Amino acid sequence: MDPSPPPPPNHPYSHLWNPKHAADVRLLRDQQEREKIEQERERLEKLRGAEQAVDKHFEESLRPQRLAQHKQRSAGWNMTPTNTQHQQPQPRVVDDRMRDRYFPPPPPPPFWPCYKIALKLEPKLSRI
Repeated sequence: MDPSPPPPPNHPYSHLWNPKHAADVRLLRDQQEREKIEQERERLEKLRGAEQAVDKHFEESLRPQRLAQHKQRSAGWNMTPTNTQHQQPQPRVVDDRMRDRYFPPPPPPPFWPCYKIALKLEPKLSRI
């Protein structure tokens, strides 16, 4: 490892400069950083392992409940009811109130001075 550059000669402590010592300090600092990173990595791996264990535990404990829910939801999804096979579907009775509520009548046509002339020219406009 290269020694770091010496301080300028007018530096107050330049006479104490020891390039080998600076390199040792840098090595020591790098080693400490590496150890910190390694410890953090180990801690994260432990946490991840604990999270996975908890997830697996909950999956195992919830599996019967989820299976029951799934069976309950999917029961009879492709079965036709036997008592309605001989019946014809009844036409749905829609009274005027329902029709007006869900399909309101169209708004009145805009007032054009030549609206009647336009109607004669294009009868489709009457359905606006």
